[in-house]
Amino acid sequence: MICDNPKKIGMVTHGRYPADPRIEKESASLFNAGYQVYVYANGNVTEQKRSSFMGVKMRYFELQHSFSYLLFFLPKALKKWLITDGIDVVHVQDTPIAIPTIIAAASLKIPIVYDVHEIWPKMVAEDAYVPLSQKLLLIIWNKISEVAGCWASKAVLATSDEMASYLINTYNISQEKVHVVRNVSDRIKIKEIPKIELPANCLKVCYVGNMNSGELLLNTVIESVQYVQNRTNLRIYFVGEGKFRPQFEELTRKIHVEDCVEFTGWMPKKKAYAYILACDVCLLPYRKTFNTNIGSPHKLFEYLILGKPVIMTSLTSCIRLLGDVTLIWDPPTAKRLSEILYELFRNDSLRRKLGNKGRKLVIEKYNWEIEEKSLLKIYERLAQQDTLK
Repeated sequence: MICDNPKKIGMVTHGRYPADPRIEKESASLFNAGYQVYVYANGNVTEQKRSSFMGVKMRYFELQHSFSYLLFFLPKALKKWLITDGIDVVHVQDTPIAIPTIIAAASLKIPIVYDVHEIWPKMVAEDAYVPLSQKLLLIIWNKISEVAGCWASKAVLATSDEMASYLINTYNISQEKVHVVRNVSDRIKIKEIPKIELPANCLKVCYVGNMNSGELLLNTVIESVQYVQNRTNLRIYFVGEGKFRPQFEELTRKIHVEDCVEFTGWMPKKKAYAYILACDVCLLPYRKTFNTNIGSPHKLFEYLILGKPVIMTSLTSCIRLLGDVTLIWDPPTAKRLSEILYELFRNDSLRRKLGNKGRKLVIEKYNWEIEEKSLLKIYERLAQQDTLK
């Protein structure tokens, strides 16, 4: 669908841009459909600020975590940009930034789309790494933000059916208002991915992503190596960066598995894809929490579309979508993971079978080319309702 009368969409995120996969896909799809898209992002966490990216125009604010900034200064800045850029609809990307964005948009009577990436009050409550001194305040802020986003918006986007049901039942909002737009992958062009050489004659396993969250079981992954290293030739690659990386590196030395584990550091997207292609198995090592259990993580679908078998913990939403395409790591102990790795080391045909099934499922059903239609229909419906002015 190409928009006959292009409208201007302002996306606001408390995170970085570019290099946020969900916002990149959504903004690109809307731009290609004929909309003009602006992204207002957090300059504090954006490594490379730009004025435009793939047709999308950007502005940056320096996010501060104070009530005066969030309730007065940021809404004032956003309001100025919304007026200057002639924004017709505001797309709130995630909960922590919802309140200042709603204040700005509501003052101008601009309709709002609320994109719920995670259920933040639950996520903060379950994160053992959030200091107790901050936890209660963050839970309250995000709970109020979630309520405001659900009630003030014209449309609410969820990443899974389970998340949609939670929002509908918790906040008593209509089913027609809530739409599922999953975090699935683009159709990655394998021919454009550079090739890298990794050691032959060993089982090569990788995790790609950050090392900042208490939701990750990366310590358990490392501990599994000591149970299997004498039975298999194994190499695990952690592709990414994060504040907990030094702790994980120290653990490899403490249990004497540093020869089997490599930390590559942050890499650009195509180089990260190169590691996935060069490895035999990929990991989705999430602790089972409220959010991980109802989510659809982007990296899972990238692993699958690149034809790799995936070991993941027992996450309800992912299992419902993928069935027997992945290997379920349950219980999520180091000993159990070592058993799965040993089985995959011995069974090359099983690796190929899982990789082929996963790639086929994503190409046929769970890719952004299909999923973007849900996003475009939301904006088409808003236009038909004459809410875009």
